[in-house]
Amino acid sequence: AWGTNQTISYLMAGFDHMHKRFPNLPRIAIHDLSKEGGGPLKPHLSHQTGRDADIGYYHTKCGRRDCEYRVVRASELNAEYQWELFRYWIDNNQAEYIFVDYTLQEAMYNHAKEKGVSSAKLSEYFQYPRGRHTRRGVIRHEPGHQNHFHVRFRCAASDRNCR
Repeated sequence: AWGTNQTISYLMAGFDHMHKRFPNLPRIAIHDLSKEGGGPLKPHLSHQTGRDADIGYYHTKCGRRDCEYRVVRASELNAEYQWELFRYWIDNNQAEYIFVDYTLQEAMYNHAKEKGVSSAKLSEYFQYPRGRHTRRGVIRHEPGHQNHFHVRFRCAASDRNCR
């Protein structure tokens, strides 16, 4: 798997943040990034520029050390861990989009709301509860994201060719 230096830095910073906040946190699997040199990485439409990553969810069936890459139901999502990772990337202006199955967004939305996130910020962060076809929020539904989420990181400010 290949990614831009910035993508790898964002991934590492997010996971470092998580392990500082939750020292006994199990690891989640990073699956697809991009192929060396860019271009199509089958079967993906994206994953061509080194800015995309498919990553397994934090869920309640995780082992002590690792979270299995698997389909996760809303009742199994560890909303606290998942929201904290997403919040870190969004609040640090690193994530452009995070694709999550719509059925999993509600648990994170409710957790963030319980933690005092304002209605305006919830609206900025989440597509939920506006419906899976609404194109609003950093965290959005895209079919096929029940066993992993997809994060698209922002372009580096120094990369004038990035789009």
